[in-house]
Parts: sequence; C-alpha cells; structure tokens
Amino acid sequence: LDQNGNKRQLHIKESIDVGQNILDDIKGANNHKAIAVSNAVFEKYAGDYLVDIHNINITLAKGDSVLILSGGGMPTTNLYPEAENKFFIKDANVQIEFNNAGVLSLIEEGKIAWTAKKVKK
Repeated sequence: LDQNGNKRQLHIKESIDVGQNILDDIKGANNHKAIAVSNAVFEKYAGDYLVDIHNINITLAKGDSVLILSGGGMPTTNLYPEAENKFFIKDANVQIEFNNAGVLSLIEEGKIAWTAKKVKK
C-alpha cells in the first residue's frame, strides 16, 4: 500500500474486473441485440424439428416478438431475433441459426452443438 492506499484500491478493482470476466465466460457474454422482424419470419420457423444427434423432437412456436423453444427435455425458453435467420437466448452464449433447407443449428460458445431438421409446420 502506498500512503494514499491507491495500490490496494487498484488491486480490488482488478480483482472485480477479473471476477466479472470469469462470470461472463461461465454465463456467456451476451452482446446480441434483438431486432424487430415480421410475423412471417416467426411463422416460417415455427414448427416441429428433429434433433439429429439426440433423436428428440423440439418445438418452436411463435410468441410475442420471440420464438418459443420447448420439448426434448429442455426448459422452455425465448429466442430473440438478431437477424431474419439468427436468434439468441438472453443471458447465455447460445444462438440458433436457420438455413434455407429447413435446418437449424444450435451454436454454443461459437461452435455448432447440434442441428435439427424441420419435420412439421
């Protein structure tokens, strides 16, 4: 410590910053911004999907400016649009991206965790 106590305050601030970075890594820093998309976008992606590696069904339903993901033993959660074919989960580092062939990819930590093909509208 110096006579003004600055060194100690600096270490506390650095510790808080490091702690916040660790929490962001665990929680997944969420730098996504929800945008407005047309109802047609939500309707296009709503339906039942078969998850490839788990062989389970999930459902996407149109909500109030969100898609609602449910089924497959996962907790029901809202997907917020960040582009017409990309959605994200708040407070998690998880995104859903749709391609033109009716397939969605779930992306965790920047890597595709699994894909699912639309089986029913």
